[in-house]
Amino acid sequence: MPSMIKILLLTLLVSWLPAVQASTDKTPPPAPIIQVDTHDGSRIYARPHHNNVAITPWISRTSWAIPWSAIQEIKQSKDKHSMTTSLTNGDLLSGQWTHPILKVDTSFGSLRIPTNKITRIRITKRKKCTNIALGKPVSGQDGASHGRGLAKHLTDGDYQTHAKPPASNFDYTIDLGKDANDGYSVQHIKIYWGRFGDQFNGIRAPNGKGWASAAWPGEYVTSYQIHYRTSGSDDWILCHSASCRPVDEDKKNICVERIPTDIPGCSSESITTINGLDLTGVTGVRIRANGGHWIGLHELEIWGTP
Repeated sequence: MPSMIKILLLTLLVSWLPAVQASTDKTPPPAPIIQVDTHDGSRIYARPHHNNVAITPWISRTSWAIPWSAIQEIKQSKDKHSMTTSLTNGDLLSGQWTHPILKVDTSFGSLRIPTNKITRIRITKRKKCTNIALGKPVSGQDGASHGRGLAKHLTDGDYQTHAKPPASNFDYTIDLGKDANDGYSVQHIKIYWGRFGDQFNGIRAPNGKGWASAAWPGEYVTSYQIHYRTSGSDDWILCHSASCRPVDEDKKNICVERIPTDIPGCSSESITTINGLDLTGVTGVRIRANGGHWIGLHELEIWGTP
C-alpha cells in the first residue's frame, strides 16, 4: 500500500508540474493603446512602455503595480491632488501616481509625460492604424518633364520621389475613396518635406557659373495648411496650419524630425508629424503651401482606420 501511494503522488506531481511551468512562463499581454489628455489640451495616442502602471492608493502606503489590462480609465480629481482609477471589475481606486513620469511609445518615438500634467487616461479600442493615403489618387499640378515632380508621387510610398509644380506654391488633394455614407478615422498625419522643410540656399559652382547644388536657390516652405473633407460634404475644414518653415515649427501635438544631409546649401531634411487628430468620417485631405521659390513635397501619409 505505501508503494501504491508513492506511485499515485508521483503521478500527480508529474501531471501538475507542466501546468505550473506554463503559468509561470506566461508573459503578460502587451499594454493597450491609451489616450492621454493633458492640462494644455494635448491629446496623445500611445502605448505604455510598461505593462503595469504604478499607483499608490490612499488605503496603502506602498505602491501597487496594476496591469493596464485591468484599467478602464484614470481621471484626475477636481482638487487636482489625487486621481481615481476605474477598474474593469467595477471597483474605484483613489490615490496618487507613484512615479513623476509616464513613459509611452508613440508612432514617432518614445515620450516622457509628467504625471502631474495628466488630466485623464482612457483605454482605447482603436484598430491598428495604417497609412490610408498609400496609392490613393492625387490631384494637383504636375512638375517638370521626364516624370519628375508629378502629383502622384505624394502617395507612392517612395520617399525619394517628390511632387513639385513649377511654382512657389502648391495645392494637392488626396481622394481617400470612401463613399458618401462612410469615411475614415484619422489619428495623425505625417509630412515628408525633404529639403523643402528647411532653407535651401544654392551653392555657386567652383567656376563661378551657375549653381553646384540647385538650378535655383531658396527652395523651402514658409507656410502651409492642411484641410480635410467629410462624407456627404464638399466643404473643406481646416485641420492644421503653420506660418513658418516646417523645420522651425513648435506647437503642441507636433513632432518635427531634423535629418542631417550632405546636400550642399541644405543643413537638414525634415519630417512633420501632426499627432492626436481624432478626425472621423474623412474622405479627402488637402495640403497647400507657399515658399521662397519652387517648392515641393516628398510624401504625405494619413494614418487612420476604416
